[in-house]
Amino acid sequence: MATSVQEKPQERTVRVVGLDGQRAVDLTAPADRTIGELLEGLVPKLRLPSFDSNGQPLSWAAMHQEEARRLLPQEVIGECLEEHDTVRLVPDIEAG
Repeated sequence: MATSVQEKPQERTVRVVGLDGQRAVDLTAPADRTIGELLEGLVPKLRLPSFDSNGQPLSWAAMHQEEARRLLPQEVIGECLEEHDTVRLVPDIEAG
């Protein structure tokens, strides 16, 4: 008797929210894409600023809300996110 092996979905649907929590979008993305690739398209879609108050370029990071951890740009969506997880976009601030 053959057993059925459940395959992982080829896509993930996640909720992405901006820093203020006011801007949110449900997004379906290919599971083999990286978090960095996801961020590239989301900043303009959520109309997040590209420059800080001093006119310097502003980059964004993704936080996994359920796990309370930062998602690295090279992480693969299908490996770090489950269906219907929430990702919060926050400014990527480096200590210096």
